[in-house]
Amino acid sequence: MKCKRIFKDELHVWMRDEELFRRDHMNVGSLLSGDRIYCCDEVIAGMTEGKIVGVATIAPRGEKNYGQPTIVALYVHPDHRRQGYGKTIMKAAVRRCVKRGFKKVRVDVMSGWALRAINSLPENLREVLEVNYQGDFMDCHS
Repeated sequence: MKCKRIFKDELHVWMRDEELFRRDHMNVGSLLSGDRIYCCDEVIAGMTEGKIVGVATIAPRGEKNYGQPTIVALYVHPDHRRQGYGKTIMKAAVRRCVKRGFKKVRVDVMSGWALRAINSLPENLREVLEVNYQGDFMDCHS
């Protein structure tokens, strides 16, 4: 899998994929629409065989468009979960934030899977993150 920056319009095309919404429309809608996407200026897409399999969104002024830089969403398509894609996408997103000069990056963790992706990062990238725990993490099993 390779990661690359894409434009929001490319993300919207991917989100409109009929199969994706049929299978996981609630998660996609809550993570990648409305105010949660409006504040973002970059999307890091994980791609395999020319298809997007997951994304992370970056908001340089935070989720409410004021405040500190934030990785707003991390999403991996259900067919590609538990294969390391989330870890790879998160790593690319944090590296992009560092490259943009962000000293600290907020990330709200709402699942154990996201926490595992963060904990798998090299220490120099974890140090950049301000992690805010927001879930009960019941979806993460050893």
